[in-house]
Amino acid sequence: MKKREIELILEDYGRINNVGPDNRVNILESIEEETISLGLEYDYYRKAILASALENDTETVTFSNKAIDEAIKSSNEYLLVEIQIFLGIHYRMNNQYDDAFKY
Repeated sequence: MKKREIELILEDYGRINNVGPDNRVNILESIEEETISLGLEYDYYRKAILASALENDTETVTFSNKAIDEAIKSSNEYLLVEIQIFLGIHYRMNNQYDDAFKY
């Protein structure tokens, strides 16, 4: 799978938040090797989205922050913005508006 295809999957699933049953978990698990090969920022972001789909708030935030740190280290501005959007949506869905506005 090409890098852009992985980015689009992460973008699509990163912008929805527990809106009902879908195939996110299986798809996110199936692209693990590809995200690892692209870099830690991609794999941590995939793990954050997966944790969100499984409604694990602690892991969602932990993996998101790790993904942000790695995106900054690798100067991956595209993914940095995507992760921040994802984290903002996560906080908004949990009625944590101060944190949501921060992202």
